[in-house]
Amino acid sequence: ALDTYYIPTRYPNGLDKDIAPVDYYDEEDARRCLNYATLILSTVKKYIKD
Repeated sequence: ALDTYYIPTRYPNGLDKDIAPVDYYDEEDARRCLNYATLILSTVKKYIKD
């Protein structure tokens, strides 16, 4: 899920459209990424503890 945000947000030609990432993504996208990252981090922490 986070892979869809990796290249387009870092490279100027990452989006098909002639638009900057700051104008393409919105707050909902940011919240979604934070939720995914939080879930991934908590899962990794569980494996590290065991």
